[in-house]
Amino acid sequence: MNASPQFASPTDPWIPLRIELATGDAARTSEFLFSLSPGDAARALSHLNADEHQTLMALLSPEDGAGLLEQLSRAQAVE
Repeated sequence: MNASPQFASPTDPWIPLRIELATGDAARTSEFLFSLSPGDAARALSHLNADEHQTLMALLSPEDGAGLLEQLSRAQAVE
């Protein structure tokens, strides 16, 4: 089993997210995304372009997509 890529630094979670998106592996991408704190997930998503957002939403199950939106809402509420 391949491990998820490690952060290049604690402040750039979008880099490994892009790597996971490029694999096209929905389970790994979802697992990685939900391993992030809500703040890191929000920061990672804010660095994706429109095509990457579309790829992400196509990979996620409806349940995971809803969970992501809920997680992002919590992150924004904290800020």
